[in-house]
Amino acid sequence: MIFLTALPLFWIMIAASRGGHWGAWMPSSISAFEGTCVSIPCRFDFPDELRPAVVHGVWYFNSPYPKNYPPVVFKSRTQVVHESFQGRSRLLGDLGLRNCTLLLSNLSPELGGKYYFRGDLGGYNQYTFSEHSVLDIIK
Repeated sequence: MIFLTALPLFWIMIAASRGGHWGAWMPSSISAFEGTCVSIPCRFDFPDELRPAVVHGVWYFNSPYPKNYPPVVFKSRTQVVHESFQGRSRLLGDLGLRNCTLLLSNLSPELGGKYYFRGDLGGYNQYTFSEHSVLDIIK
């Protein structure tokens, strides 16, 4: 009986690890105390046929649309981030391994909100994931 219930889960895990489409996985909400730090665990995937030499990424705050100029939390290509996140954000994950885990430190109330990740594989192969984490800062 255990085998029959574990088998579908096994196949879902195998399919998720193989890639094949744009997708991201992160907690939908996360809470942390003011003045502390928090990590937002994140994994992403992209189509198997794309074989980028380098993978870059950007974390946005409160909007997933770059054309709306949302505050940049973290950007792997440059150190340019919104002033609210200077010295407070760092990537813990390895983008080459499809790990986009973000660390935020010295939390304050203005950092509470939605966090979106954008994968950049070069050229037109960029994708802002609709999946996001809502960070709640507890005073």
